[in-house]
Amino acid sequence: MGTNLPNFKDHLDRLGLFIRHERLLFGAILTYAVVVGIFSLIIPLTVQELVNTFAYTVSPVMLVTIIGIMAIILLFVGAFRILQFYATDILERRIFVRVTLALAQIASRIRKETTQSDAINHFFETVFLQRALSSLLVDFTNVLVGGLIGMTLLIFYHPYFIIFDFALLGSAVLIGVLGKGGVRTTLHMSEAKYDVFRWLQEATGHQHGFQATGDLIKQADTLATEYIDARESRFRVLLRQYIGWLSLQVFLHTGLLGTAGWLLSQGELTLGQLVAAEVIVASLLLNLESVTKRTYIVFYFLSALTELDALFSLPENETAGIADTAIPISRETNDEA
Repeated sequence: MGTNLPNFKDHLDRLGLFIRHERLLFGAILTYAVVVGIFSLIIPLTVQELVNTFAYTVSPVMLVTIIGIMAIILLFVGAFRILQFYATDILERRIFVRVTLALAQIASRIRKETTQSDAINHFFETVFLQRALSSLLVDFTNVLVGGLIGMTLLIFYHPYFIIFDFALLGSAVLIGVLGKGGVRTTLHMSEAKYDVFRWLQEATGHQHGFQATGDLIKQADTLATEYIDARESRFRVLLRQYIGWLSLQVFLHTGLLGTAGWLLSQGELTLGQLVAAEVIVASLLLNLESVTKRTYIVFYFLSALTELDALFSLPENETAGIADTAIPISRETNDEA
């Protein structure tokens, strides 16, 4: 099943449609992420208070109180992480059922002459969609929300830190730009994968049609090479992003540490604030590095949406006589519903 290469607007349209159908669960998951992000600030704030306390006097009562408060809040955060994890799993189940029922309704109406033998195999993109969505909603959302909250807290320490915030946002945009071609190469990789699967089905189902084992190995090698070439092209995109991020990370971390040290020497920042700022920045950079190394998940997600959109957009018989469902992945199906 050939898939037309989409542009950025196509991705946004599909993503918007996808979110609208599950907006309540998306809203709940985002709310949990905001709560987790806000209360996770207890860690740098506790570090700041401890450093400031130890700089003057050591009070066992204050130490126990601070640690106790942090433990309670972290347990509270853990409860919301569990709720977020549960809501994400519910969403994955709903996606599988939604796609299955929608495909079952249109399966008998798709024109036989336009349906390739392996078209239905693209249903398995639902599984990739589920896996990618889990990481996007839990990991990526927490990084995004926590990052915005952390950057806001830095500004309260000193207005100069807004420069770091803009530099960090610019770095994130640059990483996205360096990922150009990621979805295209992932789609090529997906098509190569289905080509291998289709050929293996033919080889096992029509054994007498293949004359020699050597021919089988040669054809298998050709198809496997196409997949490897596609995957190598995708890896070059990922490598480009990662190298770009590592270069930016050096600039961001040293710049922040130098600025904070200078502010401390000028008396505009306390030692506790410097340590807390370093904890926040280290967390931000570590999270962004994790996201950069896993941008392939975004590519898989958008690729799966594109593949499913193509599957649900196959031409139908003119005399279908069955109403469309409210379970579409395709924009065309959504317009009719």
